[in-house]
Amino acid sequence: MPRSSRSLKTVIFLTAVFSLFSLIGPAPGRAESPLAGTWEHQKDSGGWKVLADGSVLLVLSEGGEATLTATAPGQDPLEIQGTWSERAGRVTIDIPGQLEISNQPYKLQGDLLTLPSQLSSDAPGSSTWVRAQAEGMDLVFAAFNRAVEDGKSGATAAEEAAKEARKQEGIEKAEVLPGGKGLELTVTPETPSSPRPKCYVWFASKWATPTPPVQKALPASPLAADPRTHIDAKNPTGDPDAPGTRKALIVAPFYSKVYRAYSPTIWNKGDTYKPQNRAQFSQTTTSKALGDDPEGIAKMLTDSGYEVELLLDDRATPGPVFRALQAHPSIVYFSTHGGIMGSEEDINGIGVAGFLGAKSLHKRAGFLTGPKARERLKALLDEEGLPEAAREGVTWSYMDWQEDFAFAFPVLKPKFFEEALGKEGLPETFVFLDACYSSIYPVLAKAFKPRAFLGFNETIAGWASARFSKFLFSDIVRKGHSVREAWSRCRQLCAGARMMRKEDALLHPVAQGGIDLNKEAQMFTAWGRNQEPYDLISVPVNWLMRIARWESEDINAGAKALERCLKNYWGPGKRPGVGDQFCNSGILGDHTPTAAEVEEACHLICGRPLDPIGRFVLR
Repeated sequence: MPRSSRSLKTVIFLTAVFSLFSLIGPAPGRAESPLAGTWEHQKDSGGWKVLADGSVLLVLSEGGEATLTATAPGQDPLEIQGTWSERAGRVTIDIPGQLEISNQPYKLQGDLLTLPSQLSSDAPGSSTWVRAQAEGMDLVFAAFNRAVEDGKSGATAAEEAAKEARKQEGIEKAEVLPGGKGLELTVTPETPSSPRPKCYVWFASKWATPTPPVQKALPASPLAADPRTHIDAKNPTGDPDAPGTRKALIVAPFYSKVYRAYSPTIWNKGDTYKPQNRAQFSQTTTSKALGDDPEGIAKMLTDSGYEVELLLDDRATPGPVFRALQAHPSIVYFSTHGGIMGSEEDINGIGVAGFLGAKSLHKRAGFLTGPKARERLKALLDEEGLPEAAREGVTWSYMDWQEDFAFAFPVLKPKFFEEALGKEGLPETFVFLDACYSSIYPVLAKAFKPRAFLGFNETIAGWASARFSKFLFSDIVRKGHSVREAWSRCRQLCAGARMMRKEDALLHPVAQGGIDLNKEAQMFTAWGRNQEPYDLISVPVNWLMRIARWESEDINAGAKALERCLKNYWGPGKRPGVGDQFCNSGILGDHTPTAAEVEEACHLICGRPLDPIGRFVLR
């Protein structure tokens, strides 16, 4: 199963793309390139042209983005995106499978453009385009986009666009089509006519990363202005919970590569099964677009003295992951898809790279089948030389869905990790499986046998988990800050705690659009040794940790100061004298610290006394 929104879940934004016609008005101002603007297809040199009542538009934006859009009566609009550039009378346009021109000369006469490629055929030839006069429509689309950016629904945004359309000269009536997918416009004819001609404007769906309006912001704490908040205490004797070796493994198989169900070799013009929109056959966003930053996390660890192995995209296949684990890293971080692989056996697994193909949900011929997926997985594992025992821990599953297609990838089960790590596992390691369902059952964590483990026991929104991971690593690179402390702080900030340190801003705002970090954080699981759950750190313990770190540059001296206060004042129930400012500051209102709170605070800041549940710090 995919990681829901974490597994490349995307939010649909309706973006104004094109119209079937040009409204009255002069052309918009020219950009530096004479080709920038909107062009309407007239004909190919082979004689082909768009059917009556249809339209094909080529939009060449100043930023180098190219969009080919087309309509035909009774069909959904097609939209394919790509790139373009122009220099010294030569043009490059790359719109996959539609219009591909590589540094070829073009001909421009006024508003008539001739490109050295036919639209309807791969045969040599040219196509003729005329510049669209679309100033009036620009205002309509701008109204739509403003409404979307303000957080309004697609239907409401279409209403705003209709209001703007009614203001345009030559428009007698503007009606919103069902679902807000477009407008039906009644146009004033040049000569009296009945019935009035109608034209249509379509707002094509576009997949994008979530950027809805802020709903809830984090408040700032007065302690943020205290310089002591930003000073890290040191542990000169060495922290007992820091690993003996400093090696880290980061695996992000779905970071920046987009997978497609169709390939250019099978996507032929005229194919009756050809999708009308790239979002119908291709992943349209990545975990990088959702905010994941494995490269940034790797840099943080490198700066902290760790040797980091980074497996991104196609490098993160079963073979390289297996061999990297055999090096017994002290930090293991996977940013990936996850799912339940066998509910009867309570088995969960995580996805890795090695794209096996895409299945057509409508069972179209030529796409992935179960036998074909198994055959391709076997070939991949043969090529990578994965041991037979480890292969028992590799299966395959559909890790993402897009319209009619499901995308298949290898999945690693607990047996894979057991074979890679051996019976001992990684007892001194911190493991973070940043994937849906990675902690719904404990079997994955048991395969690692780590000192500290983080995962998610449900689906998790990508916008949320990306912030959780960046916050967590930004916090634990501070000397003496443990995984439990960072996880607890993350949960508390999401619940409304005040910001103090700069990394706290990574969780600001705590809610956007339909994603609330407080709700998402409820799925964020933290375990110590033997999958013993970590507890959130209480307010009194947090405060004791803070004043101990402020007391001395040597954190052990800060812990001893807490123990002194407990022995002399807090334990016997005595009030500290006015001269003992430190012990007085440990009392919050009418709450005097208890022996259990002092012991927990000392353990969390310096690792003493030891706790059988386990504590992990970087250094």
